[in-house]
Amino acid sequence: MGQLGFVLIVLSFLTSLALFSLSVYFLTQGKGKKFILRYGFLGSVSLLTLVSLASLALLQAIIAHDFSLSYVAEYTSTNLPTFYLVTAFWAGQEGSLLLWAWLIALFLLIFFLLYHRQNLFPVAFSFILGIQTFFLLLLTLPANPFKPLVDPITGEIFSLSEGYGLNPLLQNIGMVFHPPTIFLGFAAFTFPFAWGMAALLSPKIEDEWTKVARRWALLAWLFLGIGNVLGAWWAYVELGWGGYWAWDPVENASLLPWLTGAALLHSLSVYEKRKNLKVWTFVLLVATFLLCIFGTFLTRSGIISSVHSFGASPLGTYFIIFLLLATAFCVYLIYRRYRDLVSLPIDSYLSREGSFTLTNWLFVAFTLLVLWGTILPIFSGLFTGEQKLVQREFFDSLSLPIIYSLVILLGFCFYLRWERFDWPALKEKILPPLILGFAIALPFFFLFPWGTARGKSNLLGWFSFFLGGFSLASAFYRLYLDYKVQKESRFLSFVLRDKRRYGGLIAHIGVLVMFFALIASNVYKVETQRRVKPGETFKLRDVEVKYLKPVKKQHQNFESIEAFCEIRLKGKKIGSLTPGLAFYPLPKNPDTGGPTVTAEVDILEGFLRDIYLALSEVKPDNTAVLVLTIEPLINWLWSGSVILFSGIIFAWWPEREKIEKSTRSPKTGKRIRQKKSP
Repeated sequence: MGQLGFVLIVLSFLTSLALFSLSVYFLTQGKGKKFILRYGFLGSVSLLTLVSLASLALLQAIIAHDFSLSYVAEYTSTNLPTFYLVTAFWAGQEGSLLLWAWLIALFLLIFFLLYHRQNLFPVAFSFILGIQTFFLLLLTLPANPFKPLVDPITGEIFSLSEGYGLNPLLQNIGMVFHPPTIFLGFAAFTFPFAWGMAALLSPKIEDEWTKVARRWALLAWLFLGIGNVLGAWWAYVELGWGGYWAWDPVENASLLPWLTGAALLHSLSVYEKRKNLKVWTFVLLVATFLLCIFGTFLTRSGIISSVHSFGASPLGTYFIIFLLLATAFCVYLIYRRYRDLVSLPIDSYLSREGSFTLTNWLFVAFTLLVLWGTILPIFSGLFTGEQKLVQREFFDSLSLPIIYSLVILLGFCFYLRWERFDWPALKEKILPPLILGFAIALPFFFLFPWGTARGKSNLLGWFSFFLGGFSLASAFYRLYLDYKVQKESRFLSFVLRDKRRYGGLIAHIGVLVMFFALIASNVYKVETQRRVKPGETFKLRDVEVKYLKPVKKQHQNFESIEAFCEIRLKGKKIGSLTPGLAFYPLPKNPDTGGPTVTAEVDILEGFLRDIYLALSEVKPDNTAVLVLTIEPLINWLWSGSVILFSGIIFAWWPEREKIEKSTRSPKTGKRIRQKKSP
């Protein structure tokens, strides 16, 4: 199976290379469109078929426990549950790159079926094939997922009787779906990038190119956002430290293109509606795609230390060369067409297009901040020989002003006019949201009367809740004003009339709900660690935990010890929690040679707060060390993300097809086909 899989990878690479070379050749001869219309569909189907067969070959080797393959031996074992055995496909760098290549091949066929008759398609098709060829080259040479185990002395291929096992931290439902959605986002961003580059290479840059680019950018941003939230949820429920975002370099790797992608979507909107921010749009398009590649480079090259990253690999050299060549080519294209992209100057930054520009600058500043903090350990390693990760205080303190500025802009942008600043009209419309902002923030003043976790004044929290309340009220008030002046009697029909506008408004509401969670979970989060004996009780604020007894359990591929605890609120029992420690015989702890130990937290979820309990240690005398954390409004983070993604889907969802009706010309009597919206 390994040899067959490698042959399929090689055939995929040769097919992609041939299609790419031929498409470029015929484009230079002025026959690109004719060639792609004739052979593009067959080539796309062939490429998808070959990559799919290679993927199935790897999946079959994993399920069959073919430990003669290095990849299968490194990431699986015979006692691994089937559910996690299948997801081991993308647990390592070779498998995840194969997943990325398969997604590009799948999207390429869909892209062909949708847009093959459009003028920009031949050039965009060639760009996509070039990128696909690069990933298949990686799979053919440095990242072959079918590489056999070879004895370093005799050179003979051998097979292990047992694999090393999957990292226990990856044996979680969140990590099952987190990597595929991240790669869906990375792969999908290839297509608006290729479409934009095709527009730059066209004789005249037609504004229509933004429609296709926006739809694919929105889809990619959706997948990448879902992946980031799933990763945050995984960190919250699996790692046992009570947080959801630690500014880890690999976490940041997927956040970076999501930030520039947000700015890109705003710029595409202004480009399409007002023919402005053209340079911004192309720069952000290039930056977002390159950051997707850069994020993969960080994760898979081993150049930076992280709990998420893979070991050192020769992949880094390939990625650096690709990044340098792609950056140079894109910069040259934008420079060459710069005069065609220059837009009219913005008269006022307090106009609507001005607010979009300010938003772009804030997102770029946020991106540069995260990027600098992420790559700083690389430079420290070069000069000191030791990589020192930037502490989260660096990111928290510098990102907070940017986040507040974005929230303020979000509150005002709904009422700004195009081209000019109208203070009287703004003042009239902004007063109700300001009053409602106080009303929304008021309950939080009483919900968190004790101040911050460190006993300091909760002025920052109160101000943040007011700010979020103002922007949230502003969004709903804008919706109310629009509905009041429209002619539809049904609210749903009114919203469906402009999916883009109201999908964006729903997404902004979701972001603001997440903002409330972000503030509460950072400012008002409290925790305590206690050593208790069976039957003893300890308290944090109004939450009491009574430790009853430890219980050992045997699972399919690990053993665990759990601490049974009773949770009381103001003396009344509200539930039970059983945090535990899991002992995995495979993979073995590299330091001790014994089982790998992970914390299995237990959470009592609530609308206003979570009661989060983790077990740190159990002594031979059954004494337990428990960590109790009160997580305020944490579920608002997950709920807000659902609202955000629902808004994106609503904005992306195609409009209903227009109905054709036949009429007759009053002069000739011939039938005229007209279109109208239902």
